Amino acid sequence: MTVRIVELKPDASIVKRVICKNCGVTLEYVPNDVHHRLYTDYGGVSDTYYWIDCPACQHEISVR
Repeated sequence: MTVRIVELKPDASIVKRVICKNCGVTLEYVPNDVHHRLYTDYGGVSDTYYWIDCPACQHEISVR
C-alpha cells in the first residue's frame, strides 16, 4: 500500500501554540517546524536546544 494524504491540515493533537515574547504574536507550530542545535557547555555536558523562528520578527523562540 502506498502512503496517501487523507487530510492536509495537521491533526490538532500535534499542533502547539506559543507566544513570542519579543513581539507578542501567538504562533502555532508542528514538530516539523522545530529547529535543533547540539551544544556543549564548559564542563563538557552536551544538551540540545530546540526553537522555532517567529515569522513576524525573526526572533528565536525556545520550545521543548
